[in-house]
Amino acid sequence: MTPLKLPFSFKHSILALGSETNTTFSLLNKDTVFLSRPYQDLKDLSVFEDFKNDILKEEKSLGIKPEIIACDMHPEYTSSKYAREITKGKKEIRLVEVQHHHAHAAACMAENNLSGKVIGVAFDGTGYGTDGKIWGGEFLITDYKDFERMGHIAYIPMPGGDRAVLEPIRMLLAYLYKAYGGYINKVPADILERLGREKSLVITNMMDREINSPLTSSAGRLFDAVSSLMGIKDRISYEGEAAIMLEEAAKSSASKDSYNFRLRENGAINIDFGDTIKEVVSGLAKKEAISDIARKFHNTLAEATAKTCVMIQKKHKIKKVVLTGGVFQNKILLGEASERLEAAGFTVYMHHNVPAGDRGVSLGQAVIAARRAPSERKKCA
Repeated sequence: MTPLKLPFSFKHSILALGSETNTTFSLLNKDTVFLSRPYQDLKDLSVFEDFKNDILKEEKSLGIKPEIIACDMHPEYTSSKYAREITKGKKEIRLVEVQHHHAHAAACMAENNLSGKVIGVAFDGTGYGTDGKIWGGEFLITDYKDFERMGHIAYIPMPGGDRAVLEPIRMLLAYLYKAYGGYINKVPADILERLGREKSLVITNMMDREINSPLTSSAGRLFDAVSSLMGIKDRISYEGEAAIMLEEAAKSSASKDSYNFRLRENGAINIDFGDTIKEVVSGLAKKEAISDIARKFHNTLAEATAKTCVMIQKKHKIKKVVLTGGVFQNKILLGEASERLEAAGFTVYMHHNVPAGDRGVSLGQAVIAARRAPSERKKCA
């Protein structure tokens, strides 16, 4: 297991069970967290058995007997069900459920030995939100104990739920339908042909009637939609494939341009990319280079990230920003966002040794669980 020193020491030991796919578990003892190897998909019974057996082996090897179990707050994750199972009826073991993106931000904080409050920008594919919706494009004010959601990518339906993850063209139709005010006849004809006109009508009807179309703020699903819009990938074999190919398309362009977007403040800041989608449609119609369009999209998301953080900073006077979540494995986005944030006066922190994606979630869960037991905390920087 990979050891990581923490900025505080804790009396009791903690087992953090991570996420669902491409995940890890962590064991915390005093001022050190030990991070496990990755596990591809805990829904696979054989993988889950390995996961459970490895936990027992590592507990024995490290001499750790967990008194707190931390897990994701998602009610259906295999790891979360297991956490509830092994703590049920055991008063000596405390269960701590942690919001997914709070865990991402805390992992980046711990890796960089940060203390106090930061702005956490967490971009990924899926995470269960405190409002029951699917988060993934989040701006948080956070520390190791709590967080407040300050902004997010505007909600968009995921028609078909999980099917929309494997069929980015569904997310594209959702974004186009919203951008054009619910008028299917304004959606470019070639996109309707690729999806199938009959299927397009079925999907728009699902969204209109809110049938199996959960709302998401996911940056991953936004990447999927743009990748499909550009004709790069309509259907995928693994999550993130469309986004990876979109990044590849952007690598050969040096464009510094970006598209328009809208920031709406109504409590939390909403980032609406409807104008971005329409401008990409226009660029494609003008036969602009695919590489330039892809690069401009990356620049747009980076610009939106920086402007949203500036709005948050003006109210809350926080100058530290952590960039986390699987989408920030995209080096173009990470570089462009960091550059703009630093130009705006922020100190930017990112992952170096701990993965930005879900493999780092268990680390975040462990430190959050530790910080939520203040009577047991011995010191905290």
